[in-house]
Amino acid sequence: MKSQLPKPPRYYLGFLMVQSGQEIRFPDAIMYPMSEKLMRVVVRDPQEPLDGEIAIRGKILDQPLTHIQYAIALLDKDEEYRIELFNHPFERETTRFRYDKSVKGHVLECEDGDLLKTYPCEEVMKCRSPYPVIQFIS
Repeated sequence: MKSQLPKPPRYYLGFLMVQSGQEIRFPDAIMYPMSEKLMRVVVRDPQEPLDGEIAIRGKILDQPLTHIQYAIALLDKDEEYRIELFNHPFERETTRFRYDKSVKGHVLECEDGDLLKTYPCEEVMKCRSPYPVIQFIS
């Protein structure tokens, strides 16, 4: 069944790397933007998919992130499913993954500048879509 418009992009978190070189992998996490400085991360337990969001105990970071791997998925205007994997080094030492009490969940945040920027879909995903795509710029 064809829809009038393609679906907006979806963002999936693969892993984060901290300064020590440790990778924190996320087998089932989606992300959505809240502002230019804040990306909400919803972490789920793939073993218990109906339990909803889980808290990451003992892995709430209080050190700078150095790298993120994430995927963007969308349906383009031709109703073809596209997914692209991205690796982004964080240049600012103020980019962190933390639990935010105000949103009652985990966030990626850059404390001294913008974390996110929108780009035309054609530029990032190499396909036609009316929706912009969000990329990390921190």
